[in-house]
Amino acid sequence: MTTKTKILLTTLIFGEAALSPLLANMPLIDEITARDKAANSTRADWMRDADYGVFVHYLANAVMRADDIHSDGVARDWNACVDAFDVERFANEMKRAGAGYVMFTLLQGSRFVVAPNAVYDEWFGFRPGEACARRDLPMELADALARRGIGLMLYFTGDGPCRDPGCVARGGFKAPIPAEWVEKWAKVLECFAVRYGTKVKGWWIDGCYVKWGDYGYTPEKLRLYERAIRAGNPQAAIAFNNPLSCEDEKVEPYMPFQDYSAGEKNHFRCLPQSGRLPDGERWHVLTYLGSSWGQPGVKVPARTLAEYVYLLNRAGGALTIDVMCYWDGGLERSQINTLAMVRPALVALREAAARNNDGNLARFCPARCLSLRGTPLPMQRECKETWLAATDGNPGTYIQGCMEWSWQLEVDLGVVREFRKVQVKYHHRNYATRLRLSVSQDGREWSTVSEQDNCDPFVTTMDFPAAWARFVRCAALKPDGEGQTGVQMAIEEIDVR
Repeated sequence: MTTKTKILLTTLIFGEAALSPLLANMPLIDEITARDKAANSTRADWMRDADYGVFVHYLANAVMRADDIHSDGVARDWNACVDAFDVERFANEMKRAGAGYVMFTLLQGSRFVVAPNAVYDEWFGFRPGEACARRDLPMELADALARRGIGLMLYFTGDGPCRDPGCVARGGFKAPIPAEWVEKWAKVLECFAVRYGTKVKGWWIDGCYVKWGDYGYTPEKLRLYERAIRAGNPQAAIAFNNPLSCEDEKVEPYMPFQDYSAGEKNHFRCLPQSGRLPDGERWHVLTYLGSSWGQPGVKVPARTLAEYVYLLNRAGGALTIDVMCYWDGGLERSQINTLAMVRPALVALREAAARNNDGNLARFCPARCLSLRGTPLPMQRECKETWLAATDGNPGTYIQGCMEWSWQLEVDLGVVREFRKVQVKYHHRNYATRLRLSVSQDGREWSTVSEQDNCDPFVTTMDFPAAWARFVRCAALKPDGEGQTGVQMAIEEIDVR
C-alpha cells in the first residue's frame, strides 16, 4: 500500500482533512509487523504473575478542594498537596495491601500534572511549578515501591488538559483531535517516558477514543504515543483505553500494538476464557473497590476478591483494583484492610486446590447463576456472591439463584474435557424435580446430554455417553413456581467425571 493510498483511506474512514508528514509515513494496522505481535505477547506477562495491582487517582480537582472528601477540609494549592504526599507511608500501605504493582495518575483533564515537564510548560506557556508540580512524585514512588518489590505503572491521557480553557486555547485542542496536537502531546509523553525509563513498567493511556467525544483517534496517531513510551522503556506494557461498555462482561482488543487490554469495567464479573485476546494482548480488567472511581467503601468482600483473582490468574488474566487516596498519600482504611486479606486468602485457595485433586473436573472451577435464557442472575444473599461455592468441596457453601424460580448453574472447566457423569448435590433438600444437563465447547452452542425427572431430594446423578466440553449447565426446569413438589434449587456441589 502506498503512502498516498494510506492517506486517502485514513481520510475517508476517519474524516481527517489532512495528515502531517510524520503521520503519513506511519504504518496502518495491516502493516503492523509480526515482530510487534511477538513482542506484545510477552511484555505484560509480569502483570499476570503479580496476581493483582492497585490503581490510585491522585487528581488536583479532588485533593486541592476543601469541600472534597479527598482533602482534610483545607484548601491547598497543587504544590502544597504534592509536597505533603508521604511516599514511604504510601509504599508501606501498598505492601500491606498485597499490591503486585501500582498504577498512578500523572494528570486527568485539568492543567495540573503530578511531576515536572519542561515540554508541557513550554507548549502551554507555564512557568515551572505553575501547572506541573515541582516535586517529581512518580520518581520517588518508583524508588520506594521498588524497595518493596512492587512495580510502578503510570496513567496518562490522550486528551491532555482538555477541561482547562486556557490550555485548550493555547494548545489548539479540539475534536476530532488534530494530528499536530497529537505530535506535540507525544513529545510531552516522551519527556516523562525517557526520564523514568525502566523504573516505570507500564502505561495505561486513557482518552484514546475513536468515537466517544468525537476524538477520532486512529492507529497512526496512537502509534506516536506507543513510540514515545518505547523511547524510555522498550519493554513497557502499554494499553490504550477505548471503552465500549463498562457494564457488560466483554473485554475486547483495541490496538494491535498494545500489550494488554485497558479493560475498564464497573464490576468484578468478567472472567477470561483465555489469558490472551485474539490479537495477542494480555487479558486485563481495571475496576474499582469503592462506590465509584477513587471513592471510599468496599463493594466486594475479601473472600470473593481472592476467588476472583484466583480464577482470573488461573486463566491467564490480570487485574487492577482502584482504591481511594487522600491528599497526603493516605489510603482509605477499609479498602486497604480488605486487600490485606486477599493475598493470604489467595495462597490458601491455591493450596486447597492443590490438595483436593480428587478427580472432579469441576473442582475449584468458576460457577455462576444464569436464567434459563442464559442471562446472569444474582445469587441469594446467603451465598455471599462467591464463585466457588459449588466447586470448593465445602458442604457449608452453596449457590442458589435469585429473582427466578427456575435457574441454571454454569461451570467453566477451563479447557475442553472428556466426561461421562455429572452429580449434583443439593443443599438442605433444596432440589429440582426435573433437571437438564447441557454442555458446550465454546459457551455459545449448547447440546443437551441428559434430562432427569423425579429427582432425589439430596443428589441427582446423570450418566451419559462420553461428552467433550468446556462448559456445563445444570438447569432446574421444575419446580418453576410455588405449590409444586420440590424447592427452588440450591447446589452445594457439582461433580464432573
